[in-house]
Amino acid sequence: MHTPALASTARAHTPQHRPPPAANAALRPTNAPVGGLPSSGPPYPGALYPGPLHRRLATLGDEGAELTCSMHVARRWGGARETVGCASFEAARELLRTGQADALLVPAAYPRLNTFIMDAALRASQVFIMPIPALVLGTRAGPAAPRLQQLIHHAAVAPLLPELGLSWEQARQAGSNAEACRLLLAAPQPSACITNALCAAHFGLNVVRELRPNLAMPWICFVPQQPVDAHSTPGPTEAGA
Repeated sequence: MHTPALASTARAHTPQHRPPPAANAALRPTNAPVGGLPSSGPPYPGALYPGPLHRRLATLGDEGAELTCSMHVARRWGGARETVGCASFEAARELLRTGQADALLVPAAYPRLNTFIMDAALRASQVFIMPIPALVLGTRAGPAAPRLQQLIHHAAVAPLLPELGLSWEQARQAGSNAEACRLLLAAPQPSACITNALCAAHFGLNVVRELRPNLAMPWICFVPQQPVDAHSTPGPTEAGA
């Protein structure tokens, strides 16, 4: 493993946040501290918040590493004191449900996002847009063969498959971009995977092509659904009713 090289690569992908136009003001994340958390200085340059909004945020990722787009963005968002990686977004949701985390981050591209939005135990607390590391087509070595044994990818990038111009014996879904790389290293050759640039560099893959070099991804942060406080200030909809 080449953790020092990964950290250097991750810094190179730190996004530059630009304030959204006034028309999108409703989508701007609030900077107010939540749950009594203090608002100190930004945790790192480019963070969206002056201090952490949440104590422990769960998302898709390898524990202790920053290989998935979700971990990469979560740590640059600046919304939590600690970020924990899980094998799936559903596993991350369980940490929220059991009180082992107080926030959950999911990208809008996740095909089962609707199950989180409709989950009565959750509510969306923040929405923001941040670029993800480039999505790439990778192989163990050399160019991608016209016909592959396996094409490995996460479900979120399935819409990219038709533009590859390749054929394959088996399309194999991985739980994350990092897992896609691991599966590729053990797959029969020739095979390829769609992953992100951070993972490709970490696992020493050959990048055949950049598929989405600078994709601006919407992100939704979920927190546990709280009982409605009868003494709380009514929101815009309630006030206008």
